[in-house]
Amino acid sequence: MINFSCSTHLSEGFKGYHVDTLEAFGEVLKSTFNYSPFIYENNYRLEKNSKLEECNTLMLDFDDGITITQAKELFKNYKHIIATTKSHQKEKNGYTCDRFRLILPLEKNLDTTIEEYKQTMAFLILKYGNDKACKDIARFYYGYENSEVIVHYGKFFFDYDVIKKQAKLYFKINKEKEKQTHTINPIQPHKQYNNDMPKIDYLRSILYTDKLLEVLKFHERFG
Repeated sequence: MINFSCSTHLSEGFKGYHVDTLEAFGEVLKSTFNYSPFIYENNYRLEKNSKLEECNTLMLDFDDGITITQAKELFKNYKHIIATTKSHQKEKNGYTCDRFRLILPLEKNLDTTIEEYKQTMAFLILKYGNDKACKDIARFYYGYENSEVIVHYGKFFFDYDVIKKQAKLYFKINKEKEKQTHTINPIQPHKQYNNDMPKIDYLRSILYTDKLLEVLKFHERFG
């Protein structure tokens, strides 16, 4: 089941709906409606009106990043819909490239706050190179009657709670690294150290560096 809202207006009249299949939602993408992954209080599209607890999809918009072929490969194990947009393979801002929307159904509704959602989407934007505007809670998209819709079945995308934790850890580590680079005596790159020193001293020496992530096997655990 996919929950969403749609309207013929830009802000008002965003009534909530749900469909049971990816194919059915594909028809929404090809309609003349404006649609959003969120359902809103009073049917009015506004961040404070968003019912995050009823959202169960992630929508990513690719305007000048990866190609459709690359997206198919990246998400081949997961349920998803790819839908080309009106500017697909047309000149825009000096570029002609694949432009499309990727819809990822989730196994359960979101359990998150507005700020957590924005941080999680910012993490996905860094990871996949999609449009930065995707983290907007009141985000909506234009339907396109001539859209090429590709439906793919597989398992559900990663548990949102797992992505949320990854995002928090990622930004926390990077925030600490930024603080460190602005100190008077920043820690030197880990390549100046070796494993000959006592373990605790070695760990301290690589604090806030990518080497520490290797020791903790961060990328193996969190992809």
